[in-house]
Amino acid sequence: MKKLILFTIFIVLVFKVNAQEQIKRYYNNGQLKSIGSYDQSTSDYGIKIGEWKTYYENGQLKSIGSHKRLSAYNSKTEHGEWKFYYDNGQLSEISSYSFGRKKGKSKTYYKNGKLKESVSYKSNSAIGRTKKIGAYKLYFENGQLSQTGNYADDETWFSDVKTGEWKHYYKNGKIKSTETFSSGNLIGELKHDPDNDTDNKSSESGNIDKHEVITKNHPDYNTDKNDFKSVKIGNQIWMSKNLNVSNFRNGDPILHAKSKEAWDKAGENGTPAWCYYENEPNNGAILGKLYNWYAVNDERGLAPLGWYIPSDDEWTELTDNLGGKENAGIKMKSMIMWNDYKNKREKGLFEGLPGGIRLKGNFKNGGIKGKAAHWWSSTDTWYRSITYYAEYVVRSGWNKDTGISVRCLKE
Repeated sequence: MKKLILFTIFIVLVFKVNAQEQIKRYYNNGQLKSIGSYDQSTSDYGIKIGEWKTYYENGQLKSIGSHKRLSAYNSKTEHGEWKFYYDNGQLSEISSYSFGRKKGKSKTYYKNGKLKESVSYKSNSAIGRTKKIGAYKLYFENGQLSQTGNYADDETWFSDVKTGEWKHYYKNGKIKSTETFSSGNLIGELKHDPDNDTDNKSSESGNIDKHEVITKNHPDYNTDKNDFKSVKIGNQIWMSKNLNVSNFRNGDPILHAKSKEAWDKAGENGTPAWCYYENEPNNGAILGKLYNWYAVNDERGLAPLGWYIPSDDEWTELTDNLGGKENAGIKMKSMIMWNDYKNKREKGLFEGLPGGIRLKGNFKNGGIKGKAAHWWSSTDTWYRSITYYAEYVVRSGWNKDTGISVRCLKE
């Protein structure tokens, strides 16, 4: 009997070792790409489990954290503390997860090591939702505060709910504006510091005014031959077209991924890249370019001088100015190029065109032309999208190797 028990324990241990065999993957240059284990005890293909590490092609650590399964049907497995790094070894993000969703404190950093964003998350795995709660801080790359505020910890799981006083700052540290929120609704007047406000003609009523703001003769952008006309919506000045640049602000070229293989490799390596929708250059002049997240988030600056990529909160400000996310989609669409569906468009100033999307493994994305537009925010992988058939605006997150459009705000 004793021998039988020992034999049974031995078999179980052998099975567990086999079920969690450590797997190593390598780049073509021989550098280690990832190392970790799969739990193959409940499926044929295996689910990540235990500690996993990924690396850049130069050998630097890219991410480290653990995976844990909630159930046999759960594919979101990140659990506990995760750390992410830039390719120079500098910490990029440190966040806590609960079965694949952020929970607790999260901090992101610029490539120079300075803190970029600090916020906490609350997770509800049962309904697959995560939201921001508590104190929020956003910083400029020079270390100065950009935004401060608080998110409410209520029972709403479909959006992040701002509450109380929110402050916005200039890069020199002086206050730019103050807003007061109640249950996510702006109830206090937007107040500008007149010593720093470069646009003192903003409409206090929130009405939409149109202006022409053109950036000319910037040496890093002459090759792109772009003039950046804009429109004013509420207190924001937006580019009137999607971004169509092929260089960073410092003049460095961005990779033009012309093939499926080039695009996929850029995503795997975390390389900034762009492409034309349907790989057709003629689309660039009208629809702009599609950029992956690595181009959007690069420290060299995708936005031209005097412009920046809007944060998740600033996209929310736009939709609020257009009547709320439930109806703003109508006013954000242009009157051309969209598939017609029950007249779900209304003449407005944003004039969003259906710029398409570039997914990994699917270059041309047949069937989506005329149906959808997507725009990155500067907040980690959050985006906004509108569709031909809907009145509302979608807020969600996407994979970093996805290519979508970019609209900029005037600094």
